[in-house]
Amino acid sequence: MYINNFIIESGIQKEYTELEKARMSYKTLTPTELYMKDSVFAFTGAKLSDYQGKKMISQDEKPYYHGKAIIDFYNDDLEEKITFFDSYFTDLDKEQSLTVTPKNILSNVIREIACETEKNRFKIHYKGLQEAVQHIIKGELKVVIINESKSFQTLGMTFNELILSE
Repeated sequence: MYINNFIIESGIQKEYTELEKARMSYKTLTPTELYMKDSVFAFTGAKLSDYQGKKMISQDEKPYYHGKAIIDFYNDDLEEKITFFDSYFTDLDKEQSLTVTPKNILSNVIREIACETEKNRFKIHYKGLQEAVQHIIKGELKVVIINESKSFQTLGMTFNELILSE
């Protein structure tokens, strides 16, 4: 009998708050747009996605783990958001932590939240960072180049101001 074998995975679907539902329809700005305009983005909140990772195979057929995160900054007054995609991650380790390097867009976010302005490399608990980002209630950011290679630039942010809730 298959009664115990038909469910592959189960869980609870997340219920969205009214604010989360409203933010889904905001106009999405890209980091490139803001960088080209050389303008500042004022925000009233932020959200960091769940960690997303998968096993990949390189061109020379070696396995590696590719992880990524998405961080959104919202301006609820103007109904705009700016979305940063970050893929400078590897697999979560046994303690569910990650190493964040200066090439990672989250490095400057961590520096500001933790008041560690002299440091640029961190080992973090990803879920803890998600919770910390939820405490961002106001600020201003400017889009800057945080990594540059031969033909590719990684855009990240620096903060003119960042205010956290208690």
